Amino acid sequence: MANKKILASNNGYGTEGVSSSLNCVVGKTIVKFVGSKGDTELFLHFSDNTVLRFYHERDCCEHVSIEEIVGDVNDLLYAPLLSMSEDSNRDHDRRDSGDSYTWTFYRMHTAAGHVTVRWLGESNGDYSESVDWQLLDETPEKYDYDDNGNYIGDDDDGDDGDPDYAEFLRSRKTTTSN
Repeated sequence: MANKKILASNNGYGTEGVSSSLNCVVGKTIVKFVGSKGDTELFLHFSDNTVLRFYHERDCCEHVSIEEIVGDVNDLLYAPLLSMSEDSNRDHDRRDSGDSYTWTFYRMHTAAGHVTVRWLGESNGDYSESVDWQLLDETPEKYDYDDNGNYIGDDDDGDDGDPDYAEFLRSRKTTTSN
């Protein structure tokens, strides 16, 4: 991902003076959910051209990835987030191997429903197994749209952007101009 301005973060890297609470996204509208089981990153794209990126800053000998997504991610789209929370549970020697495991749960709620993303971090116990997140000030170019909902990204991949998001922008403009 290109260098973007960090508006909020839980990892402290280059984020002096920014929020470290997920409450910073409550009230925002998710327009795109990018991530699935097994992925090491998850992106929530918001209607205000911010992106919440979940990932793990890898050190050496650990692995952190999405273990499960419970709920219908479509329930999160085009509705304001009512709440978002994070909980973790660390378990040493869970599999009699001497290894360490950390489960991290992100719970997201809108009026339409809720989704829980469960991450699993594994290591020998000497490395962080946590999930990092950053709220970035703009979406990647391939998801850029103008105020009329027209796709303006130039990523040369031949797609025309996300038609659902474009329609959302057009409807929002119609609603606000009446």
